[in-house]
Amino acid sequence: MSARHAGFIFHIDFKNTHKMRTAATQVIRDAEASLFASGKIASLELMDRVIARMAASWRAHPYARCFPAQKTRCLIYAGRGNNAGDAIGLAAALGMRLTIRYASDTQHLARDSALQLARAAELAGELPELEADEHLLIIDGLLGSGTTGELRPHYAELIDELNAMRLRYPSSLCLAIDIPSGLHPETGVPSSSCVRADITLPIGCIKSGMLADSATGYVGRLMPIALPELELPQGAADVVEHQHLGSWIKPRAYESYKNKMGHLHIIAGSKGYIGAAQLCAESALRTGAGLVTLHCSVDISPILSSRVAAEVMVRSYESMADIETAQADALLIGPGLGQPSASDRKALHHLILSTHCPLILDADALNMVAAEGWQLPEHSIITPHPGEMRRLAGDPLGDRVAWAQQLLHSYSGVLLLKGARTLICSQSSQTLYYNSTGGPFMSNGGQGDVLAGCIAALAASGMPCMAAAAAGAYLCGLAAEHARASQGMSPAITASQTSAFIPRSMGL
Repeated sequence: MSARHAGFIFHIDFKNTHKMRTAATQVIRDAEASLFASGKIASLELMDRVIARMAASWRAHPYARCFPAQKTRCLIYAGRGNNAGDAIGLAAALGMRLTIRYASDTQHLARDSALQLARAAELAGELPELEADEHLLIIDGLLGSGTTGELRPHYAELIDELNAMRLRYPSSLCLAIDIPSGLHPETGVPSSSCVRADITLPIGCIKSGMLADSATGYVGRLMPIALPELELPQGAADVVEHQHLGSWIKPRAYESYKNKMGHLHIIAGSKGYIGAAQLCAESALRTGAGLVTLHCSVDISPILSSRVAAEVMVRSYESMADIETAQADALLIGPGLGQPSASDRKALHHLILSTHCPLILDADALNMVAAEGWQLPEHSIITPHPGEMRRLAGDPLGDRVAWAQQLLHSYSGVLLLKGARTLICSQSSQTLYYNSTGGPFMSNGGQGDVLAGCIAALAASGMPCMAAAAAGAYLCGLAAEHARASQGMSPAITASQTSAFIPRSMGL
């Protein structure tokens, strides 16, 4: 499927790229066994390829600049399986000083893991005391996805120690190889001792349990490592990653100009919520909208005009019935809109029903939809947080996926359900998307306004609604990661900082 716009060319082809799908643990085991039986590649060579891909993915991530090899101690927790070899090989490839904590005597390491150890320069087995300017990169290589039962006491002790080290040093980061040790790969239920990773690097496929609501706090940020050597079936869930962005976002044509890049109209802002209008308009500019027109009430227009970026065209209205959006390539309604009068709500409803371009509804617009029972067109994107979702769909009757399906029984557009693992889905799509970027450092006001503006700009430029929602979530999460790295791994990043790094995140 492809769609052409004068400014961007979008080509969506999931079959010919190595994007990560979910699969059961046994599926990938069978695929590996089949590959090795074919004689096409030896297990050690495949491990070396995985290590090289993990190292490349880490170096490309914004956080890597905060963990330079010369100032980073790498603390590895190694079990008896191949995860230990992956962990040791990754640390060696990154050129960091190693400290390894073993779950067993080194003579009991798996063959390929022992060979990785022989190549590495092990420092010691004791817990390190960091220098003032040192950072700590913790790598969980204790248990792979094959462990599902009760943990042996020694493994549980090491997992508890790992988690304690992560908390002890604020400058630390924990990477889990394939799956956090102690997490059930199918159910996502953590054992009594379970690694809390900041980033998990699933290899070959994402084990279905890793996407369960119960697993989110242990898995952290997903950084999938593809294994194109394996033949794996495609599942129903897909994790948005940089390969998708490469399919959706293409360079601008050299002869592009503003009118070819999409004209976004925004209805946002009210007394006390001027910042929401500013944030969404400016993030739309940074995402690449050719023109941005911001409609606001006459009482806030002078203040907003003096604050918002000079490139934004501010149009004031006394009544929402006066708003003109005929030239819009996409329409965003809601950030900071407050509680309009009954006549304005009626005018807004008429505008929603008569608009044929992509329609993005966020924040207060969603509250009006829920309160008034409005039906929305198929070309709409809604972006509720959990509180807004309750007003739209009622209390959840199951997990977040089931909650999304509750709403999709009566809503035919695209749903982006915000959360630590943002979901993107629709009635018409066979695929459920999970976003892989971002983190708890985005837990503050205004991030949703930035996301809405980003999604709306992508939709205005011609990107299909489902792709625009998924791409917007990925880009904003990645922008926040860039912002966090620029602040030395700050525990909190403001929405303005996220917005400022959107152009960099679009550089992929």
